[in-house]
Amino acid sequence: MVRQRAGRDRLERIARQDARAVGFTAAVDVDHATRDRPADAWTEALRGLAGVYVRSFGGLGRFTAISVRGSTAAQVQVLYEGVPVEDAVGGSVDLSMLSADVVDLAVVHRGYVPVRYGGAAIGGALRLSSDMNGTFADRIRLGLGSFGAYELRGSVRRRIGGKGPTLTAAAAVAGAEGDFPYLDPGAPHDRFDDRTRTRRNNDYGRISARLAVAGRRRRARWFLTPIGQIRDRGIPGPAGARWDGARESERLGWVVAGADAPLPRPGSTVGARLSARGSLRTFRDPEGSVGLGRNDQVQASTDTFGRATTRLAAWRGAFVELSGDGRVETTRIEDRLAAPGRAPRNVRLRFGTGIELEQSFVDGRWVLAIGDRIEALESRFEGDPTAPVATDAATTMRFGHTPRAGLRVRPHPSVRLRATAGRYFRPPTFVELFGDRGYAVGNDDLVPETGWNVDGGLSFDVDAGEGTRLVGSAAGFYTRARDLITWVQAGFVTRAENVPGAHVAGAEAQLDGRLLGGTLETHAAYTFLHTVNLDQDPARHGNPLPGRPAHQGTFALDVAPKTVVDGVLLVPRVGYEAEIVAATNLDPSGRYVLPPRIFHAITFGVAAGCCLVMSLSVRNVADRRTAYVRPPVDNLDGPIRVPIADVLGYPLPGRSLWFSAAVTLPRGGRGG
Repeated sequence: MVRQRAGRDRLERIARQDARAVGFTAAVDVDHATRDRPADAWTEALRGLAGVYVRSFGGLGRFTAISVRGSTAAQVQVLYEGVPVEDAVGGSVDLSMLSADVVDLAVVHRGYVPVRYGGAAIGGALRLSSDMNGTFADRIRLGLGSFGAYELRGSVRRRIGGKGPTLTAAAAVAGAEGDFPYLDPGAPHDRFDDRTRTRRNNDYGRISARLAVAGRRRRARWFLTPIGQIRDRGIPGPAGARWDGARESERLGWVVAGADAPLPRPGSTVGARLSARGSLRTFRDPEGSVGLGRNDQVQASTDTFGRATTRLAAWRGAFVELSGDGRVETTRIEDRLAAPGRAPRNVRLRFGTGIELEQSFVDGRWVLAIGDRIEALESRFEGDPTAPVATDAATTMRFGHTPRAGLRVRPHPSVRLRATAGRYFRPPTFVELFGDRGYAVGNDDLVPETGWNVDGGLSFDVDAGEGTRLVGSAAGFYTRARDLITWVQAGFVTRAENVPGAHVAGAEAQLDGRLLGGTLETHAAYTFLHTVNLDQDPARHGNPLPGRPAHQGTFALDVAPKTVVDGVLLVPRVGYEAEIVAATNLDPSGRYVLPPRIFHAITFGVAAGCCLVMSLSVRNVADRRTAYVRPPVDNLDGPIRVPIADVLGYPLPGRSLWFSAAVTLPRGGRGG
């Protein structure tokens, strides 16, 4: 019954999120997704969601970010337990820093984003959370894989006192060598200089720990969770350049606390979230292989956040939610080779307040949500007289206004129709405002990016009983982004500038099913994108946006019949997964289009009783590592062979194996 319960929980979570949301959402049960993957590869499960595209620098532990409906990575709001994760320095969130050891559920909001989650979500929002009140059990997981990959994870859950709070403790150690073979194509005009190399300096190691205390006091729920992580990794460079000496390390300490309590009026609640985070990142490039010279940089950051929300029952069928939040970020970046001990201080203050009205009609079959949010942010930069071009102290003020609305209609108990629209904005980061490394110069006159989102479609949840259930959705969407922030070449300097923006239109569909009494599970998703670059440069204007595939599809099938042997329930399992990506433009001119690529994966597993689960997964079964392309280069007599790569030419590994075994010792009961 282990396998059946896991499948039912997964579909139930998807359906539950869909039933509560005004806009389109999709949920990933991270624990379920990492049965056959390393904890640091849980983001691969996001690839299977409609409208979501995952970008990475290739291999485990590499920088990973997501794009939703053709957005940039910086336009996706990422939250952990309701707390924003992105920082003011770079904007984009590296999802590889949050492993499955701290994340149990991932929910993607596509289009409409509730006001309480902020106004920076031009593309959407990714909301991550932990299960702090689950079944009492002790668990240990061991994983081994290709290219030196390994992990050892353990967790325990206890109740403090007879009916006291629940304590969860988890720790993990993981890493990989990342020494997979790849093709170095050399010069495009010379087919005889192609050679197969072994990836070097692609290793990483991680140690992480998390405590979570959660409980109730009267009818209020509260939690406190400190997280610590140490990670070290090499920076190998793209396929055509080897960065053997560049390395990056990170030390992270984070405490998140929250509480929610009901108010006397039915349906009314009050809640709060508090967060304090500190990180220390170091980047060392003693050979000067990455930039223009040797580098030894230290970035120390602090981040404090607080939010309060109140949901009040107003009149019949109506609820009003009020939210307010504040955030203070400080960053010091010291270049120890250029100016030891001199680190200019960057500070960003951000405050927001919002209101959202939710009105239901006809016994809840019609739900209308209207919200608005106002944000103010101030960015302060001390100035750096030691930079290649001396910079003075600077301060910028920005204001954001993000109205949004959504309508959900339930014409049938199993069907929901949706239509939403909203305006969102993303402020420029410190690097975009004040960055100055000689060849890359910020611009403190930048205005925030803004975007209007419109979508419409339907979702359904058909439960036919006897282990048969289908949950799916289909939607069309359109986004008009303005004042996009991009880096524009001006002579020998690259400068951050606002450009007119882009149009993004598309369609998406997703289906999850459980059939034959739970023996068969299936998943399918497809996304079509049509993008138009509105850059004023004639070479770019009207072309597709680079890095966004026009077609992306996923199909997965899982067969798990149940049998009893000597009184022990055995659930053998065979799974198949295919992912296809096609029509991806690599450059803004629209001349370099990557060929379609399809990856296959096969999994064999078994669950014995309630306590043991083992699996062996083979990814990229066909070992596809190269493809033929015709680049926009003169004097070529045909297509050339290149490595299959993700962002910025970082090659992807070929065939890989992953074996995992998990032992669970149930103790009975549930937390909270």
